[in-house]
Amino acid sequence: MSSSSSPGIGLADKLARLPRRIGVYLLKDDRGRILYVGKAKDLKARVSNYFRAAGDGRPMVHYLRSRAADVEVLVVASEKEALILENELIKKHHPRYNVDFRDDKAFVHLRLDPQHQWPRLTVVRRPKRDGAQYFGPYSDVGAARETLRILQRIFPLRSCSDAVLYNRVRPCLYYQIKECVAPCVGYCAPDEYAELARRTADFLRGQTGEVEADLKAKMDALAGAMRFEEAALVRDRLRAIRHVRTRQVVVSEEPIDRDVFALAQEGARGIVQGLFVREGKLLDSRSFEFEAEGQQPAELLEAFLKQFYARDRFLPDQILVPRDFEDRVALSAWLSERRGRRLPITVPRRGAGRQLLALALKNARVALHQRRDRRRLAAEALEQLQRRFELERYPAVIECYDVSNLQSEHIVASRVRFRDGEPDKAGYRHYRIRTLSGADDFAALSEVLTRRLQRAAESDDLPDLFLIDGGPGQLGSARRALHEAGVVDRDLLAIAKVRDSHVRTRKARDSERLWRPGAAEPVLLTGNDSVLFLLQRVRDEAHRFALSYNRKVRAKSATRSALSDVAGLGPQRRRALLRQFSSLEALKDAAPDELAAVPGIGPELAQRLHQRLRQL
Repeated sequence: MSSSSSPGIGLADKLARLPRRIGVYLLKDDRGRILYVGKAKDLKARVSNYFRAAGDGRPMVHYLRSRAADVEVLVVASEKEALILENELIKKHHPRYNVDFRDDKAFVHLRLDPQHQWPRLTVVRRPKRDGAQYFGPYSDVGAARETLRILQRIFPLRSCSDAVLYNRVRPCLYYQIKECVAPCVGYCAPDEYAELARRTADFLRGQTGEVEADLKAKMDALAGAMRFEEAALVRDRLRAIRHVRTRQVVVSEEPIDRDVFALAQEGARGIVQGLFVREGKLLDSRSFEFEAEGQQPAELLEAFLKQFYARDRFLPDQILVPRDFEDRVALSAWLSERRGRRLPITVPRRGAGRQLLALALKNARVALHQRRDRRRLAAEALEQLQRRFELERYPAVIECYDVSNLQSEHIVASRVRFRDGEPDKAGYRHYRIRTLSGADDFAALSEVLTRRLQRAAESDDLPDLFLIDGGPGQLGSARRALHEAGVVDRDLLAIAKVRDSHVRTRKARDSERLWRPGAAEPVLLTGNDSVLFLLQRVRDEAHRFALSYNRKVRAKSATRSALSDVAGLGPQRRRALLRQFSSLEALKDAAPDELAAVPGIGPELAQRLHQRLRQL
């Protein structure tokens, strides 16, 4: 790979000197910021077309033409290399004019490692190339854990960690409630356990018919041998399987894994809808929102697939798309190489594939209309908020702050950002309070806002409205911080739940007080009020975000306290242990040899640490 960038040469000269080679180009503004990253088979032809008056007429190209002041190109050996490099640069720089497909959830999978003597199912975020089997994806952790709970009743594999497995001397509660076969104490032979793991994998692949037949035969054999209690357990597993099967939607007679994508668009906004079919059954679906001005559907679909599969995703047998695009063959080759087997990206014209695309398109249109309605309702609530409280600015961007502490310890705070009534996760921040030793929410809030405003002076990204979780005291503290920072053109409100003991009606108990600077009394928000719902949603998200961070900080502090009096265990070794074991409970469960495997610990220190942990 070679790079071409000559800062002393004008843009026209650079365009004239561009190579007719495969590569990646970066368009930059006059301050050197990357506006757009793209790839081309012929760099000179593609990039020059951006700057011809009669060239590409798309609105996005018009914007780039008016803002681009420099270009850098990177020459590579093949289209596949260009595709990979383009993805890496987009992930690194997040250029303004590359489409960002927003999705507020992360996929999760179920992992089963058949190489382990006693495999177990775990929920993981990203599949790895480690020889294990991965099943999914699932929309969220809740869906995956619900599947785990069902499977635990049907196929009672162990759920404990390796450390617990190899250190137990008697079965746990899961064995007593028939949700584990207790391999930890030898109650299950290895071949029987391997058969249980195989059936679990078959079930997750959608092969419920074979599993049902095997279990029915086993139930009949146990009943014939007068082992009625064991036969009843198998019967209950059969019932659970049939209950799950009735909830699965069969969309194809072909037992293969498919990812299906369709796109719906209204103006600059659109949705890419993904359907995830496993063994012919529709396992999950997901919508991805985007904004793009003047780009063709084929370009948008191509950009989405590159972003989606650039991460560690489960790679199916087949990807179905509604139209062809320029890099389809190169993207297919890249994904095939990662998968270790051929992975075609196809445009079906008939049959089950075409029906799946039609289903994906229908869902994309429904999601697009739902989000349009949600944006309209949010806009109406924001307009009411501005009008009712006489805000100087339309509150398109709201930041909410909340302080969380427990008995003067572990004081933390959170910031959440909502843009057009929806969470903007890029604006979420956690804060550790640095200047306080006791509980003082007012001082903590002042510190957080001061730090926030100092950064804002550099980045110029202030919100339209600051929302504070609290009453008049918190409001006054926030107002002073804004005044001292010279911020006078932003609105400020504080929201506090009604907690008066004499308030008896449920309507009043669920109401909120909204405090404004300079007002002697708060405004009471009650009932079916869209402004109330909007502000509660923002405040509750800030509270959730602060509380989750507080719990995390407390857990780490408890672990450090437990380790502080172990001789030979200094700060560096404690950090190494915390990186390896995420919690005190995980450390307690760890065997001495697992502790000794942590860099810097060793067998002798591991034994002392293990004895100390057993005392806790």
